[in-house]
Amino acid sequence: MVLPRLFDSTTIIARTNANKLTVAVTALIASSIVLYFATPRRRKGKQIPGPRGYPLIGSIVELIKFARESKTYLFIEKLEDEYGSIAYTTVLGQPLIFTKDAALIHRSLTDTVDFYRNAEFEAATFGIIENALFSIPSGEKWKRHRKYLQPGFAPAQLRLAAKISSEETDMLLEYWDNQIILQNLGEGIVVDVFQEFTCLTLDIIRPSFFFSNSGRIAFSNEFNAVKKYHQGESDEERNILQDIVSVLDQRLSTHPFVWGLIGVGKGSAKIKKQREYLNRLFDEITLAKSNRKSSGTYDLIDRLMDVDAKDTQRFTNEEIFGEVMGFFLAGHETTSNTLTFTAMEISRNHQVQIKLKKEIRLVLEQLGTVTTENISEF
Repeated sequence: MVLPRLFDSTTIIARTNANKLTVAVTALIASSIVLYFATPRRRKGKQIPGPRGYPLIGSIVELIKFARESKTYLFIEKLEDEYGSIAYTTVLGQPLIFTKDAALIHRSLTDTVDFYRNAEFEAATFGIIENALFSIPSGEKWKRHRKYLQPGFAPAQLRLAAKISSEETDMLLEYWDNQIILQNLGEGIVVDVFQEFTCLTLDIIRPSFFFSNSGRIAFSNEFNAVKKYHQGESDEERNILQDIVSVLDQRLSTHPFVWGLIGVGKGSAKIKKQREYLNRLFDEITLAKSNRKSSGTYDLIDRLMDVDAKDTQRFTNEEIFGEVMGFFLAGHETTSNTLTFTAMEISRNHQVQIKLKKEIRLVLEQLGTVTTENISEF
């Protein structure tokens, strides 16, 4: 029996070669990706010390472990303890540099030639608060936002912020003192200073920079974050803001193509929940401000909403939203982290603590109350 000849030898050889070529191209692409992520970038001069982590993924495993619990500061502290005032690591091929060197920080904030913002952070905030000043890349848009935001930090606003900060801090310190007495602990009590300071800054931000002409805006749900935390109550506002910080940490430490896989993509349930809450808060703020009576006293939001017919470069609604929500997020996160690190370093250095107490008592005896005008005396 003669079987039909389905393929001649030429066809078989051609298909075999095509398969080999496909495998070779696939292998080449895969190898290129591996080399791109696994090979450290060449840099001129000295190398910054720090852990390079695992091939391909870098230090992502360790970083996410801290980020999920909103304790990225402990990851930074660990790097500082092991590598000094400046440390370098990678996460999925992305470089991360941490430093507490005052001169380098000042230079990075003031030098617009060697230091600039790229679009990476703006991409990480996409779908949440991409129009906040701190997320906008260097350029004309950033300059325009800074120009119109700067008057919002005029002396009148800063004086109010200082007053409210002093009042809220005194109440927190009084609570701690009372707890020491009630629990008969003598020397002191154990507190989670990061959570305490996070709540404190939230209670300060809203009344300091979002107020009506007759005083504070009457929000349907006041923060009272410190009170809720001490009473063990759930605080949606604080939880949402901390969740956003956690999402930004995860986005910055991973490539965009995996955001959806780890639940931080734009369409994820977590992001939708965050954006819905921020929209409600923003609507409440803008409604309260739009119903205000003109008195010549402007807060930060008044300045953003003010439309000058001669100036076509004022903020759009999306830009106003970004700046308002960005103010809440950046204001509470940076301040609470700074206070946490400050308290931690002071507690570790007893002699510095004694010196600070002595200086504060001396200045207060001379000046009485701390204000924006005399704070430079400290």
